[in-house]
Amino acid sequence: MEVEHDKERRRTMRLFAIISKTQMKILNRNSSTKEWTAPTCPREALPSAIVSGYSEFMPQKPLLLLSFFTTLGLILGCASSPRGDRASLSMTEPPLRPQKVHELPPEENSEPSPQDLTETLPVWSYSGVTGPESWGRLREEFSLCEQGREQSPINLIWSPPKKADNLFIPNYQKQPLKMIHTGWTLRLPIDGGSSAKIHGEEFELKTIHFYTPSEHRISGREYPLEIQFHHESSQGQKVVVASLAEVGTEHLELRKILSQPLQTINHEYIAPIDWAPEELLPKEQTHYKYKGSLTTPPCTEGLLWVVFNTPIELSQEQLVTLRTLVRPNNRPLQPLNSRKVENY
Repeated sequence: MEVEHDKERRRTMRLFAIISKTQMKILNRNSSTKEWTAPTCPREALPSAIVSGYSEFMPQKPLLLLSFFTTLGLILGCASSPRGDRASLSMTEPPLRPQKVHELPPEENSEPSPQDLTETLPVWSYSGVTGPESWGRLREEFSLCEQGREQSPINLIWSPPKKADNLFIPNYQKQPLKMIHTGWTLRLPIDGGSSAKIHGEEFELKTIHFYTPSEHRISGREYPLEIQFHHESSQGQKVVVASLAEVGTEHLELRKILSQPLQTINHEYIAPIDWAPEELLPKEQTHYKYKGSLTTPPCTEGLLWVVFNTPIELSQEQLVTLRTLVRPNNRPLQPLNSRKVENY
């Protein structure tokens, strides 16, 4: 009887040693960098001896049972790591930020990237305590977001259109596709030379932003996408032209944009192709016009808005791709107050 008991004890100790050794292989500490690193997760990381011994010894050995499942959890966690054998968790330092390629100049309506938000307080976002309902109280210069009387976006109610021709004449040039993922939206900087004649005045196209779902609504209807074209005149007057999109057939110009590899926040990416901004506008250019504001802090008022009421189309696949890049980033509707909306 003692002989059998002694054999069982020796086999138990061997099994415990195998489990401990396996755990140390998985958690390989590098003493010079003070990091715990997960190795290449070999298939043999769980020796067959553990599995074969489990059925015989685990019911009587609670400590071995705990060690077994701890080891198994480490192996499965290692194997499921998206970075494989390069996965590491620093014990003393935060993760490194992406290396910056181009430092971009600040833009009045450019949204902060997540890494910028950690460096400038207070911050704003689209949800939680720093969401749209709190923008006006986050900073003094954001006060218009709460106190302004001509804020955007709004719900545009249909009315009989005024008959007028040539109120919007775009002269957008083909150009290299430049893209910036700001962390909140896709921003497409525009080279000089693209302009539009809007209600009799010339405006230069500066940048294009994407918002999903749409910020403006037409008679209560929300669209999956709103593309905003930001213009400015030589006198500094700003006009934002909004093109809405609904799900339908694939959009060829959007295909160029959404097929590009955007991997780094707040870096300018220049694609090796040309594109035509005018293709993101509807052919039928009936539109609403009203006075409003920027839809992001500081919510500056005094802008002219032109919102097309005929949407363009994009495919469901394109919408899914866009939403993997851009989180919901539409500001809630704002009161119309005493403003007048005109339909042309």
